[in-house]
Amino acid sequence: MLPMDLSEVFVRKPLMVRVYLLKAYNLPPMDLNGSCDSYPVVEMGETKFDDKEALIEAHLNPNYYSSYEIPASLPGNGDLKISIYDYDKIGLNDLVGSTQIDIENRWFNQEWRSYALKPVERRTLHLPGSSMSQGKVELWVDVYTPNEAKTLPMIDIKPPAPEEFEVRLVIWETKDVPMKTKDGETKLDMKVNVNFIGYEFIQSEGGTGQMNNRWDYALSYTEMVGMMNKQIEKAGHLAQDALIKYKNELGLAANPGYDKETDVHWWVKDGRGLFNYRMVWPCKYNCDMIEDKQMRLQFRVYDHDIATKDDMIGEAQIDLQPVLKAAFVHKERNTLLRIGQPWRLVDKVSNWKSTLSINKDGKKTGEIVISLAVVGHMVAMIKPAGQGREDPNQHPTLPEPLRRGWDEPPPMYQPALCGCCSGNQGNMS
Repeated sequence: MLPMDLSEVFVRKPLMVRVYLLKAYNLPPMDLNGSCDSYPVVEMGETKFDDKEALIEAHLNPNYYSSYEIPASLPGNGDLKISIYDYDKIGLNDLVGSTQIDIENRWFNQEWRSYALKPVERRTLHLPGSSMSQGKVELWVDVYTPNEAKTLPMIDIKPPAPEEFEVRLVIWETKDVPMKTKDGETKLDMKVNVNFIGYEFIQSEGGTGQMNNRWDYALSYTEMVGMMNKQIEKAGHLAQDALIKYKNELGLAANPGYDKETDVHWWVKDGRGLFNYRMVWPCKYNCDMIEDKQMRLQFRVYDHDIATKDDMIGEAQIDLQPVLKAAFVHKERNTLLRIGQPWRLVDKVSNWKSTLSINKDGKKTGEIVISLAVVGHMVAMIKPAGQGREDPNQHPTLPEPLRRGWDEPPPMYQPALCGCCSGNQGNMS
């Protein structure tokens, strides 16, 4: 206890206590699904906030961003109690854990009162009679006199509302890829796979590539993609691109991320694969939900093999968080956002094109040329862009790649066409 005016200890004084509850960390699983449907309860003296409106379902690291103002009189009952409960639709709600703060100790501490901005605390939750941690809560506390409280409104700590965006990526080409394969061949059937890792946290409710986040989709997605991959392997080239396109457009969530891939450039002999292929991920960017989440694009270049497993030539990754945050806070949100050099992985940027090195086993195995843009919802509607080279093929318009040699696998590589490919190809579109 630092030097103070002792008269305050003997004279009861009305005060206003403000609690800013930010989030919780590492809550224990309370439900059969291994998660927790939590909400805060804040109480002091005769005042109690049973804040079910702040309920966060199925999350062990929930963000509440809730604030509370409590009248108090000190010295007196100065115990502030913050509890986290697990909500149950049937039966009683279960206490996850609690923490208590002695407000008297704060108010009569001159050093604490001298802080213009009170420190953010991370406090451990406990159950009665147990010293075991039940997770932590992050918060800060302010104490004011009634007159001060009238002149200083509470801080709105709610995060901004989610914004709709589209991440648009164009795979232009690959360059300088070594041509000798592990089988001794000097040609490659090249394709590029791109996985948006973290997409499950910002998936959009609409648009091309829309996602569905229901828990029971994980298994069904895995099964469906497995069956579809088998169909792609069995199908001739005439059906493969249509099947790949269909798989991309399904837009179901499979952790981690959501991947798309280009068509195949057959018989590459000069280390340069040409694609001119667009990939679009509609996003609902929510600062609150993606904090501390991985948001990155993972590029993998493959030598495609119809009969066996594709061989990876090299890979690269870029962090999307900087450009997504820039799009979110940008003052002109209805403007196309140019890519600077926020990742440090981009070697150079010119005419919206960025060149990334692809690597395998610590060695450079070529380069991939891309364009990446984040557009707001309004721009996405006014200037739509299709997947691949499909309509609407614009912003930018992608011409058919000028591939030399075979536009499809030579006859020796084409298996017998399945029934769905031998007739009208339009049925596969």
